[in-house]
Amino acid sequence: MAYTMHRLRRTIFFISIFILSAAIVFSLLFAGSYLIKSDKLQKADAIVVLMGSIPDRLLYASDLYQQGWAGKVIFVEEYNESLNLLKFRGITIKSSSQQMANAAIQLGIHPDSLIIIPGDAQSTQMEAQQLRKFL
Repeated sequence: MAYTMHRLRRTIFFISIFILSAAIVFSLLFAGSYLIKSDKLQKADAIVVLMGSIPDRLLYASDLYQQGWAGKVIFVEEYNESLNLLKFRGITIKSSSQQMANAAIQLGIHPDSLIIIPGDAQSTQMEAQQLRKFL
Protein backbone atom coordinates (compact mmCIF):
# COMPACT_ATOMS: atom_id res chain seq x y z
CA MET A 1 0.00 0.00 0.00
CA ALA A 2 2.87 2.40 0.78
CA TYR A 3 4.32 1.67 -2.64
CA THR A 4 0.99 2.50 -4.32
CA MET A 5 0.66 5.81 -2.41
CA HIS A 6 4.23 6.71 -3.32
CA ARG A 7 3.53 5.93 -6.96
CA LEU A 8 0.28 7.95 -6.89
CA ARG A 9 2.06 10.95 -5.36
CA ARG A 10 4.81 10.68 -7.95
CA THR A 11 2.26 10.53 -10.77
CA ILE A 12 0.39 13.55 -9.40
CA PHE A 13 3.71 15.41 -9.06
CA PHE A 14 4.67 14.76 -12.70
CA ILE A 15 1.20 15.66 -13.97
CA SER A 16 1.37 18.90 -11.97
CA ILE A 17 4.80 19.71 -13.39
CA PHE A 18 3.53 18.98 -16.93
CA ILE A 19 0.46 21.21 -16.49
CA LEU A 20 2.57 24.00 -14.97
CA SER A 21 5.12 23.74 -17.80
CA ALA A 22 2.38 23.79 -20.43
CA ALA A 23 0.81 26.84 -18.81
CA ILE A 24 4.16 28.66 -18.78
CA VAL A 25 4.86 27.81 -22.44
CA PHE A 26 1.34 28.85 -23.46
CA SER A 27 1.58 32.16 -21.58
CA LEU A 28 5.01 32.91 -23.10
CA LEU A 29 3.70 32.27 -26.61
CA PHE A 30 0.98 34.87 -26.18
CA ALA A 31 2.77 37.30 -23.84
CA GLY A 32 3.57 39.69 -26.70
CA SER A 33 -0.08 40.19 -27.53
CA TYR A 34 -0.64 41.57 -24.03
CA LEU A 35 2.14 44.12 -24.52
CA ILE A 36 0.87 45.51 -27.83
CA LYS A 37 -1.50 48.42 -27.63
CA SER A 38 -3.07 49.85 -30.74
CA ASP A 39 -4.21 53.42 -30.58
CA LYS A 40 -6.61 55.05 -32.96
CA LEU A 41 -4.75 57.16 -35.52
CA GLN A 42 -4.81 60.90 -34.90
CA LYS A 43 -3.50 63.77 -36.96
CA ALA A 44 -0.01 64.81 -35.91
CA ASP A 45 2.62 67.36 -36.81
CA ALA A 46 5.10 64.70 -37.92
CA ILE A 47 5.66 61.03 -38.57
CA VAL A 48 8.84 59.69 -36.99
CA VAL A 49 10.46 56.80 -38.81
CA LEU A 50 12.89 54.75 -36.75
CA MET A 51 15.61 52.79 -38.48
CA GLY A 52 15.21 49.07 -38.71
CA SER A 53 13.18 47.47 -41.45
CA ILE A 54 13.47 50.60 -43.55
CA PRO A 55 11.38 49.53 -46.57
CA ASP A 56 8.41 48.48 -44.42
CA ARG A 57 8.57 51.54 -42.20
CA LEU A 58 9.07 53.94 -45.10
CA LEU A 59 6.12 52.46 -47.00
CA TYR A 60 3.90 52.84 -43.95
CA ALA A 61 5.13 56.39 -43.28
CA SER A 62 4.50 57.28 -46.92
CA ASP A 63 0.96 55.91 -46.75
CA LEU A 64 0.27 57.91 -43.58
CA TYR A 65 1.72 61.04 -45.14
CA GLN A 66 -0.30 60.59 -48.37
CA GLN A 67 -3.47 60.11 -46.31
CA GLY A 68 -2.82 63.44 -44.58
CA TRP A 69 -2.09 62.19 -41.07
CA ALA A 70 0.97 64.46 -40.80
CA GLY A 71 2.78 67.05 -42.87
CA LYS A 72 6.37 66.11 -41.98
CA VAL A 73 8.40 62.91 -41.95
CA ILE A 74 11.36 62.82 -39.57
CA PHE A 75 14.21 60.37 -39.15
CA VAL A 76 17.67 60.41 -37.60
CA GLU A 77 20.88 59.98 -39.58
CA GLU A 78 22.23 56.60 -38.61
CA TYR A 79 25.79 55.75 -37.67
CA ASN A 80 27.81 53.83 -40.23
CA GLU A 81 31.52 53.45 -39.52
CA SER A 82 32.23 51.88 -42.91
CA LEU A 83 30.61 54.82 -44.69
CA ASN A 84 32.87 57.16 -42.72
CA LEU A 85 35.92 55.09 -43.69
CA LEU A 86 34.91 55.25 -47.35
CA LYS A 87 34.53 59.04 -47.12
CA PHE A 88 37.98 59.23 -45.52
CA ARG A 89 39.35 57.37 -48.58
CA GLY A 90 37.61 59.77 -50.95
CA ILE A 91 34.75 57.49 -51.91
CA THR A 92 31.29 58.97 -51.71
CA ILE A 93 28.21 56.78 -51.55
CA LYS A 94 24.78 57.59 -50.23
CA SER A 95 24.05 56.72 -46.62
CA SER A 96 21.00 54.67 -45.69
CA SER A 97 19.33 57.87 -44.53
CA GLN A 98 20.02 59.57 -47.87
CA GLN A 99 18.72 56.52 -49.71
CA MET A 100 15.64 56.58 -47.51
CA ALA A 101 15.08 60.27 -48.27
CA ASN A 102 15.38 59.60 -52.01
CA ALA A 103 12.92 56.72 -51.77
CA ALA A 104 10.53 58.88 -49.72
CA ILE A 105 10.57 61.55 -52.41
CA GLN A 106 9.92 58.92 -55.09
CA LEU A 107 6.96 57.71 -52.99
CA GLY A 108 5.47 61.19 -53.14
CA ILE A 109 6.69 62.79 -49.92
CA HIS A 110 7.57 66.40 -50.71
CA PRO A 111 11.28 67.16 -50.12
CA ASP A 112 10.35 70.11 -47.89
CA SER A 113 8.39 67.69 -45.71
CA LEU A 114 11.44 65.53 -44.96
CA ILE A 115 13.55 66.25 -41.92
CA ILE A 116 16.77 64.30 -41.40
CA ILE A 117 18.16 64.95 -37.94
CA PRO A 118 21.96 64.95 -37.99
CA GLY A 119 23.52 62.43 -35.69
CA ASP A 120 25.18 59.08 -35.58
CA ALA A 121 22.43 56.96 -34.06
CA GLN A 122 23.53 53.41 -33.38
CA SER A 123 20.37 52.26 -31.63
CA THR A 124 16.72 53.08 -31.11
CA GLN A 125 17.63 54.61 -27.77
CA MET A 126 20.11 56.95 -29.46
CA GLU A 127 17.48 57.84 -32.08
CA ALA A 128 15.05 58.70 -29.29
CA GLN A 129 17.67 60.89 -27.58
CA GLN A 130 18.41 62.74 -30.85
CA LEU A 131 14.69 63.17 -31.50
CA ARG A 132 14.14 64.53 -27.99
CA LYS A 133 16.89 67.11 -28.49
CA PHE A 134 15.45 68.10 -31.84
CA LEU A 135 11.85 68.33 -30.69
